[in-house]
Amino acid sequence: MAYLEETTTCLTLKKIDYRKQQKVKVMRTIKGVTDAIRLQIIQEYLEGATQASLSKKYKLKNSRSIVEWMRIFGIIDSRRPQTTMKKERITESEEVCRLKKELKETKLALYRANMRVDFNDTMIDVAEEMFNIPIRKKAGTKQ
Repeated sequence: MAYLEETTTCLTLKKIDYRKQQKVKVMRTIKGVTDAIRLQIIQEYLEGATQASLSKKYKLKNSRSIVEWMRIFGIIDSRRPQTTMKKERITESEEVCRLKKELKETKLALYRANMRVDFNDTMIDVAEEMFNIPIRKKAGTKQ
């Protein structure tokens, strides 16, 4: 594994062996792209060049390679804000309570909808009896 040490003139690569602590991800060699060239590309990227322009300039197949190299070398992109999402920890009992409440609300909404349908059916039936006219639309009739 490697990391960069920033000096006033350029970035230098320091090799560190972390094999005892974790597996080391080895980069595939891409047609003569050495670590020095990779560091030069990363340095140009950090100075403001775009991934697309650098991939054209150095004839890289994938412009995402630059970001991948930065991740492997342990370089943080200073142009991108580092945001971390804090995941809320919800205990199982809180989740069960929330789901029970949601189920109760859903059942209540379904009950009210069924009551509304029954009320409308009853109202139509009463109106048809009182006025002796068909209110319900017959299936298959044209409008």
